[in-house]
Amino acid sequence: MTLLLKNILLSLSLIIASISSPLAANESAPMEQVRGTIDHILTTLKDDSISKQEKRKVIIDRISQSFDFTGMSQRALATNWRKANPQQKKDFTELFQQLIQNTYIGRLEAYTDEKVRYLKSKTKGRKAIIKTMIVTKSADIPIKYKLIQKNGNWLVYDVEIEKISLISNYRSTYQSLIKKNGFDGLLATMRDKVNELNP
Repeated sequence: MTLLLKNILLSLSLIIASISSPLAANESAPMEQVRGTIDHILTTLKDDSISKQEKRKVIIDRISQSFDFTGMSQRALATNWRKANPQQKKDFTELFQQLIQNTYIGRLEAYTDEKVRYLKSKTKGRKAIIKTMIVTKSADIPIKYKLIQKNGNWLVYDVEIEKISLISNYRSTYQSLIKKNGFDGLLATMRDKVNELNP
């Protein structure tokens, strides 16, 4: 499965998970966090009283609160994170966040009628895994959310689609770009991509 398809599936799962099944009375805190995010996004998309740009801002704000972008950035860079200077780390984290948000926001707006089922929630210490399944007309696609608890909040730090990690995909791409063009070359490529995706 290509990274583009994984991005599409992830964005679909972010927007439609809340309509698949009712909230369980004994649902875990990580599951509640994910559902709360999905409910908020879904309600915003259905609100005809606000403009498209206002919807984008509300959704991006909510995603910003629900994802551990600093942790995701560190994982995506792996050992290259330690080699980067403070300004490079700051720039990368900001660009990485914008890239993910701008990539997914367009996919969210293109949501059709796919459904998502919640299968299982497992919590161990400060980490949790939520297993879901996207149900389409042609196939059932397993998606696993990985969350970490920081300052009392459960934040997504990785997503696995058909057992393939989204962060691992980014890591492979970024390692190749750093090896070819250096860290500043990677940042330049990311800036170009963010500008391309900006509405």
